[in-house]
Order: sequence, then C-alpha cells, then structure tokens
Amino acid sequence: MSTYEILALNYTGNVIGSGAFVRWLSDWDKQIPRTYFYWLVRKHDVNVLIDCGCRPDQAETAELPGYVTPWEMLGRLRLSTDDIGHLVLTHLHWDHAGALAFFPKAHIWVHHAEYHFWLEDPVARKPPFELVSDRLCLDRLAELKGTERLTIVEQDSELLPGIRGIFAPGHTPGLMAVGVNTAQGQAVLGSDCGHMFANYADEWPSSLITDLAAWLRSFEKLKALAASKLLLPGHDPLMAGQYKTVAENITKLV
Repeated sequence: MSTYEILALNYTGNVIGSGAFVRWLSDWDKQIPRTYFYWLVRKHDVNVLIDCGCRPDQAETAELPGYVTPWEMLGRLRLSTDDIGHLVLTHLHWDHAGALAFFPKAHIWVHHAEYHFWLEDPVARKPPFELVSDRLCLDRLAELKGTERLTIVEQDSELLPGIRGIFAPGHTPGLMAVGVNTAQGQAVLGSDCGHMFANYADEWPSSLITDLAAWLRSFEKLKALAASKLLLPGHDPLMAGQYKTVAENITKLV
C-alpha cells in the first residue's frame, strides 16, 4: 500500500476577523485568527499538491499579510512548481485555486459538480459568487477541458494509488476532500469543509455556505472516513503552530 507524508504550506500570516466568519452566526463579538494553506502530499519522487493558493495580485487585493508565492514556498523544500506532477483542486475559491497557472506541468483534478457550477451555471456569475471566485482560473480550466491535463472526477474514487477524492459539498457545490494513506492511517484533507478543527468537532460550518444540509452530511462522512486526529481543516493556525516545522512556514502534519 502506498503511504505518504502530508506537509502544510502556510502561505500567509494570520488574518484577524470576526469569529462569525469561521463559525456561522456565532462568535460575532470575538476576533479570531485564520491563516491560509495548501498541502503537499509526497513520497519518494511523487509530489501531489492539494490546492495551490492565490496569485500575488490577489494577495495584495485581499491584504493578506506575509504572503509567500508558490515558487518561493516550494523552493524551501528544494522543489519548483515544475516538480508538481498532480494538482488536486478541492474547490474553486480564489484562495485555493487562484495560482493554477503557475503549475504548467501538473495534471489537474477537480470534481464535476464544482466544475459544472463555476463554469457552466449562470448563477455562479452573481455577485456573491463572483466575490469568492477567480475568472482567470476558471478561464484556464475551460481551456483545459477535454485535454489530457484535466480530469473531472465524477464520483468518490482513487485519483492516484493511496490518494482518494471524496465528494463533500456544502461550502461549495462540488468541494472534494482528499483521503490520503499515511503511516498513521487514512488522513482526510477536508479543506474548507471545516475552516478550523473546531468546525469538524462541533459540526458547525463557516459563514460561506451554498448548501447547509449537504454540509452537515459532509461533516458526518469525513469524520467517519478519517483516522483519529487526521481530519485536517483549511485555515486553522494550529496547523502552522502545533506540528513539526520542516522549513519556514511549512509543517509536517503526518
């Protein structure tokens, strides 16, 4: 069985905002830090990136503190963007998929429900969805449709040996979590199905919801699939602060 290690690449400093952003309709009076990640799943010479962060212009617009480009971040591991053979996009929000164009050699994976909504459903052009999407990324995915570089995932299935795509809608229509075989059991990179560890623990979503009922079912699904303590969130500073540091802003989760 193929087993991998998982590294969290923390590409910004902490962003401080209302607790209600990461915990829907709660904690309005609290100021909560969140930070921004993508993840490297690797073994030997296999390098699979789970999400890819955003571009420098997006980081500037969003005023993300301490932003680090993908090539700088990977350089800290003695890798380049060309070394990434596969890029799994959990969902198509700007902070998870905006840097897509910087990975010209990667094979890209995205769930069909996510692709259909953002590229083919007219409601995705409405202002609330435009706010969190990225037109350059979506245009690039449209160009890749039908080519060998893009796989549109139809159902829960193995993407690569030991790496599985898991449909987990709610935050977005086609969010795809990623199950990874590790030496400690199956880890599940849930991405923004849970912004924080607490979202999973309490089964309480963040404020960015497309389908609340589906989200609650996704919590149950991912919790049932992940080994103990291996259900990993999208924006929790604990991933940067409570795991072994392997390079600047990079921690080993498992």
